[in-house]
Amino acid sequence: MIGESTNGAQTILQTVARFSSLGSRVTQQGVRLFGPVPDVAPHAWCHAIPRGLNDSEIEELIQAVGTVLPQEYAELLRVMNGAHLFAGALALYGLRPVSSRSVDTAFLPFDIVIANTREKPPGFPGSLFIFGGYRVDGSLLAIDKHDGRVTRMDRDRGARLNLWPSLTDFLTREMRRLDGLHDAAGRPTTMRQSLLPATTH
Repeated sequence: MIGESTNGAQTILQTVARFSSLGSRVTQQGVRLFGPVPDVAPHAWCHAIPRGLNDSEIEELIQAVGTVLPQEYAELLRVMNGAHLFAGALALYGLRPVSSRSVDTAFLPFDIVIANTREKPPGFPGSLFIFGGYRVDGSLLAIDKHDGRVTRMDRDRGARLNLWPSLTDFLTREMRRLDGLHDAAGRPTTMRQSLLPATTH
């Protein structure tokens, strides 16, 4: 087990732990890697889990974004600073530290500050806090700061594609669904498009 978990992080940690038998290592930046997937790329790993943020880093993130973080995601960030899951099929964003270029920097989280400031798509409601996305179609994941619901949004059209009642519900359902679509070596057993949740809205 990587550490204590809250609000859906437990499901992530339990899922990635089964890949440790395939191999694991920790980068110089403190990112834990689970399950090499050389079929994807020579240095690719199935899961990358950066270390959690401390109080000062959380405060730095709040100041950089310019808004209060959704509580559930702030709690998750204390366990893990974002993640790359299933060889990048699903990404959770985090505070991206300044780092020199190396192979290992690819495992650092995508920048949640940029996603919620200069790269936030026009027309996205101000109440939506972007925290992740899917690689297959570039769709974005956001938490509504008013009610905590999680939405998958079309990046270009701003259309709602899916809705979950909470971050915990989203992570629990999606980690289990995606895990069921990968074999014991971390390889997908379905077409890439099937790695996306079925559109419900």
